[in-house]
Amino acid sequence: MADLKNCSIAWNPPAQEWIKLNVDGSRNPVLGTIAAGGVIRDHRKKWLSGFALNKGTDSVNEAEVWGIFEGLKLVWKEGHKKVVVESDSQNVVLLLTKTSSINHPLLSIIQACKDMIACDWSCHILHAYRETNRVDDGLACLGHSLDLGITIFKGPPSQIIGVLEDDFKGTSFARRVPIL
Repeated sequence: MADLKNCSIAWNPPAQEWIKLNVDGSRNPVLGTIAAGGVIRDHRKKWLSGFALNKGTDSVNEAEVWGIFEGLKLVWKEGHKKVVVESDSQNVVLLLTKTSSINHPLLSIIQACKDMIACDWSCHILHAYRETNRVDDGLACLGHSLDLGITIFKGPPSQIIGVLEDDFKGTSFARRVPIL
């Protein structure tokens, strides 16, 4: 077993002229429902827009991929040309940045995301620790209580104001990480 150390991490804004899309997927294990949420912010940590998505029932990976797809569509529609996308699902980040199996059950939505990524813009897909994705986690949880489909938020919903304020203040959260 690897040795672990405590590490303090916080949400980091993108570089100037870039925006950051943080996305999270969620699955309610009791109901089997899936949802996703995402937030778009600029280098000053300013909320630009956000969304919550209720997708019905399926896997958490499907929720993550659909969240990224809907987030990319929203970023594109808003006209941003430099975007960093962060997801706490390392598996989904690999699905979107590597060659996918032709037999993968999510191939069509994975390919739709890859097509969006390849559009005329600078778009980077990165993994981020769950502790840095607390706002989008809150939006994803909110998605379970909404009607099927996507809900766009021009301003932050009241349910996530506290975690949004933590991000704005640069509040750090502990995480145990392997010592390399």
